[in-house]
Amino acid sequence: IEIELSADGKVVTAQNVFTDIEGDHKIQELKETSDGGKIAVGSFLNYVRAGNINLYYVGGWDGLIIKLSKDNKVEWAFSYGVEGESCPINSVDITPDGGCVVGGTVGGDVNIGNTPISCSKRGNGVLIKFSANGKVEWAMGLGSAYNEINSVAIRNDQNYLIGGTFYGSTSVG
Repeated sequence: IEIELSADGKVVTAQNVFTDIEGDHKIQELKETSDGGKIAVGSFLNYVRAGNINLYYVGGWDGLIIKLSKDNKVEWAFSYGVEGESCPINSVDITPDGGCVVGGTVGGDVNIGNTPISCSKRGNGVLIKFSANGKVEWAMGLGSAYNEINSVAIRNDQNYLIGGTFYGSTSVG
């Protein structure tokens, strides 16, 4: 469900924008895009049907990103997962080129787009940059075991701010 509140906390609208989506899913974050649509990120279990796109899980709660049009129709969807591991997408921000960058967790080895990510089975942070039409432009693992990315923001200089949970010694770059 999407709830819009006014500046003083009153409900402006409350609607189910996910009428075109079936299956067990959790939405962690929702952002409006420059075309009036929305990007939703989170995770799913078993399968999700997003419009005409069927996504099947690999392991635990797999990462999920869905682009909705202004009239809440699915334009594109993407997922990733690792057998036996939960790999949620926790955060999204919209990039100036109309795409988005997402942050989450991946446990184990996975290919995201054409990028192989090799991570600990205990979970590593992951960042993925998508084009406006849902193609993976780049992906990277971040950190070591028990790490996760919980917040992604685009700065005015178009660099990224990343926040999350990072245990022990964390490798970056």
